Amino acid sequence: MKKAGSETFNGFIKSCSGDSPECLKEFLQSVLEVFLNGIPELGIKCLDPFEFENLQFNLPSGLQIKFVNGNATGFKSCIFDSVRNIGNNYELTSHCNLTIQGRYKSSGRMLIFPVNGEGDSTIKCSRIEMKTSIQLIPKLASNGREHIEISKIKSTHTFKEQVSYNFTNIFKGNPVLSKMVLDFMNKNWLMVAEEFGDPIVKYGIEEILNNVNKLFRSLPSDRLILLTM
Repeated sequence: MKKAGSETFNGFIKSCSGDSPECLKEFLQSVLEVFLNGIPELGIKCLDPFEFENLQFNLPSGLQIKFVNGNATGFKSCIFDSVRNIGNNYELTSHCNLTIQGRYKSSGRMLIFPVNGEGDSTIKCSRIEMKTSIQLIPKLASNGREHIEISKIKSTHTFKEQVSYNFTNIFKGNPVLSKMVLDFMNKNWLMVAEEFGDPIVKYGIEEILNNVNKLFRSLPSDRLILLTM
């Protein structure tokens, strides 16, 4: 396995006897850092840190929030707790510690509060647990070589430990009210995370899966994963 930056990327190959969950877990854990560092020769960008220039969400509550010049870190710290496959279906459980920071601008309502803020933001998620189910199917490319394609994806996540928020200037020109809302957010961190953090986490998962798809399209299956079922 060659690291990103080499002239030719030879892929990720490991043979697992039978459907050994431990072997699959070790394999995925071993390639995680290389994959998240990015593979420029395959057009796969770095995802830790994952940098974004303009990221906007419209939440169901009516809150509009935009992050600029921000980044998310911590995906390399993700641990695969279990991996198993049943036919073409792979079921993964993992947990991560993530930090998201950048400039923000918001308007609308956050829970019971009307907000109109602009400043710096940091969100620290101590432990996010994720369950992902992926169905993989073989597909022949135009050159006759077999590739792997993601057919179906289902992913859920839960916030298991404290999520901490640090937003400056939640109410423009009113530091007292800004602090009151920030204290409320941190005291009721789970409720806020489910309302406010879910779209951010889902966006990060989608970006990772987009890169996985790009990897699958770039490498034939015999250069990607060799499993003896």
